[in-house]
Amino acid sequence: MRGGGALRGRCRLLLRRPRGGVQGQLGRRDVTVLFDCRRYEADKTLIAELARERGGKVIVFTDPWLSPAAAHADVVLITQVNSDSPYVTLTPAMAIAESLVAAVLERVGGEGHERMKQAERTARRTGLL
Repeated sequence: MRGGGALRGRCRLLLRRPRGGVQGQLGRRDVTVLFDCRRYEADKTLIAELARERGGKVIVFTDPWLSPAAAHADVVLITQVNSDSPYVTLTPAMAIAESLVAAVLERVGGEGHERMKQAERTARRTGLL
């Protein structure tokens, strides 16, 4: 788990399967965003279920066959790529996610743009970019 968020404080990016406390901290003011394509991960369904039980909102990016987590989602965004590839690509989901971030920045206005600029400056300074 890594803390921080460019648009708003108190954002978390879960890079590994969460253990313990994260699920217990979800509340009604939280928005949980999950990416789950075939072969679906049971822990993502559990996170979606817990987030909804605690009154939070859930957004699920999934494929046309629908992640089981979609049953607990407020918003389900379905993406598809017709490809000969043996795996499901997340490229379309990332494109939608980037579009959503752009829309949020537009809505938030100057403060959001300044946070993004500060995050980029910090990332460059620390060698992340």
